[in-house]
Amino acid sequence: MITRADGSTGNALRYDEHPKQIILGYGNQVSEEDVQLFKDVTMKHRKSFDVMVYQGADRDITEALGRIRLGKAGGEL
Repeated sequence: MITRADGSTGNALRYDEHPKQIILGYGNQVSEEDVQLFKDVTMKHRKSFDVMVYQGADRDITEALGRIRLGKAGGEL
């Protein structure tokens, strides 16, 4: 365990560069307040990536995610 400058603790880093991550929020009729809350909470815990919010049909997001080539640290999925 390590102690960070802000006094919090966590595991020591295992990678020189972290793999890209996707955090996706989706739903129908999501308010701007809900979108901002999702972004704020997500970024509080994960600072090294972008947050995406999608509003639309489940089928559309499933098709879009199906076109993304995923991998894992150390090799292909």
